[in-house]
Amino acid sequence: YQWFKDGVAIADEISPVLTIASAQFEDDATYRVEVTSSLVPGLTLSSNEVVVVVSSLDKDIASLTQFYNDTDGDNWTINDGWLSGDITTWQGVVMNESQSRVVGVSLPGNNLSGEVSAAITGVLNLDSLDISDNKITGIPDMTVLSEFTTLKVSKNQIQFADLEQNLSVAEFEYLEQTIAGTEEFLRGRR
Repeated sequence: YQWFKDGVAIADEISPVLTIASAQFEDDATYRVEVTSSLVPGLTLSSNEVVVVVSSLDKDIASLTQFYNDTDGDNWTINDGWLSGDITTWQGVVMNESQSRVVGVSLPGNNLSGEVSAAITGVLNLDSLDISDNKITGIPDMTVLSEFTTLKVSKNQIQFADLEQNLSVAEFEYLEQTIAGTEEFLRGRR
């Protein structure tokens, strides 16, 4: 037996079972095992790949910290609580009923700027994102989140390709995108 993590053999992991005790973010990976036979030379069997995603409030905090940095959070109009204190007090962050997971971010008209990286998709329970009326230039594919239903990005500077990959979001508002360097607008609402 030989276990692999993201295609690289894991040293000393040669048993039939791989156990990850106290999984951490760095354990997020694709795993598989190869089995070779001593009875049949050259025979190697490979398992299907298994994707492991470590999800927790700590990961939500790490993902939103990256979001803050990506969108010039120090210069937001209101950034109360961000990067200090309890995440439940962060301006615009919506928690679930038990206050255990982030389910929404609502920061319309708050002077966010730059490109939102795929780090935001690390908030696995995120169901809504409202970053309308800011200076956002790009967004990732939010459809990778199974719970995601609402994306509001109107009045930004997002290119068509970034908008197009999100067209299947149930509630998607994207009107009046200023095309960088022109006076053209992309108008729409679905």
